[in-house]
Amino acid sequence: MKPCRLVLLGPPASGKGTQGRLMARRWQVPTVSVGETLRREIAAGSLAGQEAARFLDHGQLVPDKLAIATIDRWLELQPEKAFVADGFPRTLGQAEALETMLGRRKSPLTAALWLDLDEDRVAERISKRLTCADCGATFRLGSHVQGREEACPECGGTLTTRGDDGSGALAERMLAYRERTEPVAAFYDRRGLLRRIDAGGTPDEVFARIEAAVASSRPEPAEAAAGV
Repeated sequence: MKPCRLVLLGPPASGKGTQGRLMARRWQVPTVSVGETLRREIAAGSLAGQEAARFLDHGQLVPDKLAIATIDRWLELQPEKAFVADGFPRTLGQAEALETMLGRRKSPLTAALWLDLDEDRVAERISKRLTCADCGATFRLGSHVQGREEACPECGGTLTTRGDDGSGALAERMLAYRERTEPVAAFYDRRGLLRRIDAGGTPDEVFARIEAAVASSRPEPAEAAAGV
């Protein structure tokens, strides 16, 4: 797999976290999730975590300023230009900010992967979703783990139900998704970067669709000249 810079978009529970972990393992590419990063800050009781908790605990998107700063700090620490961003950008403001960040680094985005899942399946998946209280990774009951009492497959931590996975919070999150995040797809579509991925099926099936979509993305001129 050639060096790539990808963003994973889509509704809640569309599998962004799962696919990000698969990419990290199979492609050896660093991944970042704003949500998981901020949930670790919440667990640590940091100032950023306290600010994030006011939004995440009620199923609301964090302000653009906080999300952008989280990604910018993370990118500054990466020795390589390849990365996968899980669930970022979620708004047009974040998409424009990411374009500026990558422009400064002379490393434009390879593709925006839109994990497509209908609302009924979103609700079904969320009813079975568990999150590690220690590392922030997410899993689906009956798929990744068989019981709520099991330890986190990633770090051995405690699995819990997220505070923003209640039915009321889900309705707010879906409204925010439709109003603020769906326009991001049009932003990337206009740039020829959007790749729609059917998010139904097993994680391996979805990953195979992603691999095909990324492989078909045209390499940047500099990459093509270098033969990478």
